Amino acid sequence: MSLGEIRDVVTKAMQETRANYHVTLGEMIDKLEGLPQDAPITFDFNSEYVGHGYSYRGYYEDFALDSKEEPRSVGHLLSVCKGAVGRKYQGWKGGYYRMHRNTPLWAAEQGQTGRAIMGLGVSRGGTTWQLVTKEIPE
Repeated sequence: MSLGEIRDVVTKAMQETRANYHVTLGEMIDKLEGLPQDAPITFDFNSEYVGHGYSYRGYYEDFALDSKEEPRSVGHLLSVCKGAVGRKYQGWKGGYYRMHRNTPLWAAEQGQTGRAIMGLGVSRGGTTWQLVTKEIPE
């Protein structure tokens, strides 16, 4: 086995482990499809809206979502997640990483590490959906 093949096997195993405690792209898509598409969606830790997606700075093979101040809907996030499946994103130090339905999700600004996305919840007022996150010490 070549060094590159060994790296790929280890990377895949680590990603599968993270997928056990993170929400994955596929799980998020399945959850979002059952929600009102025009409902607003924010992060639980800063109440900002979900923005765009890209290769996560901490693990290039994972997918990250950044935050925006402009209102964004469940339908927007669903479109971002569906569009990421099967697409390649450039890692921060080079290389391209294809996202899959089993890819773990993170909340992070571009170029930074962030919080693991653990699920979906509803705000106290019951009108805004939130991505539930958790800080994972690295």
